Amino acid sequence: DLRNNEAYAVLSSSHPVCKKAQPTKTHRSSRPWIDFSFLKDESFILQVPGCTLRYVASHLFKQYGITPHISHEVQNSETAESLATAGIGVAFSPEDNSRFHDSPARPEYFSIGIPPATWTLSMVRGKNKYLTQAVRRFIEISRSVYSKAGHPAS
Repeated sequence: DLRNNEAYAVLSSSHPVCKKAQPTKTHRSSRPWIDFSFLKDESFILQVPGCTLRYVASHLFKQYGITPHISHEVQNSETAESLATAGIGVAFSPEDNSRFHDSPARPEYFSIGIPPATWTLSMVRGKNKYLTQAVRRFIEISRSVYSKAGHPAS
């Protein structure tokens, strides 16, 4: 396992739900918390089916009994964040993306769910299996990036 990653709700900074934010509900999250049920009537910008954030979103919708209005389906979370920042709807973002957003209009990121919506980023390989030079280098780089970000990889 490389690390656990929290899913954040992404909203435009002018969205009225931002005013309902509370201090984080967990020790782990660094973002303010909003009750996911506050978003039940919103339009959602989701990744296409099969993506991790789509799975996380579907789990949250089921957990909170929400039938989402999906306004857009996109390939990547950066596109979803940009649309949310523009006020088009609510998106989901991995915790790691929130540190690298470089738009002049800054979105608001919120921890959601109790416990927070998370998933574990893992890399798996067969024991005693041959690894190409490229794969070994990818593993080295991944471990380095996560350890520099303050998340030790195991």
